[in-house]
Amino acid sequence: MTKLNDTMRILLSAAAQRETSSVLPMPRSLTASAQSAKAIAQLLAAGFAEERETRDPQTVHRADADLRFGVFATASGLAAVGIGDDSALEAQPALPPAPAFSKKAAGCCQSNANRSLHDAVGALRTAA
Repeated sequence: MTKLNDTMRILLSAAAQRETSSVLPMPRSLTASAQSAKAIAQLLAAGFAEERETRDPQTVHRADADLRFGVFATASGLAAVGIGDDSALEAQPALPPAPAFSKKAAGCCQSNANRSLHDAVGALRTAA
């Protein structure tokens, strides 16, 4: 079963309450932010939502020339929050796991500020 974060769950639950199953407009409990945009992108990538052409200005997610597209919950998206047919959810693959973080790949300094400091100290040591 695919794990949904709180933002994804709120968006799908709000869409389930709408006749059109539109994810937009955002519920009042959420604000338009990078986190919300990321959640919508994850819903689209997982197949829990799909883009469709819309004419309602409140549901527009993006525009391409004269066409306007909204984001709408799919049957598997509704099943993921416990609404509708669970067989749609079983056919949906799980989200891929997040890549593992490796300290070796990141080097000894993990932030740009530390890396700059590390380079400066190294330059002083070689100069001395």
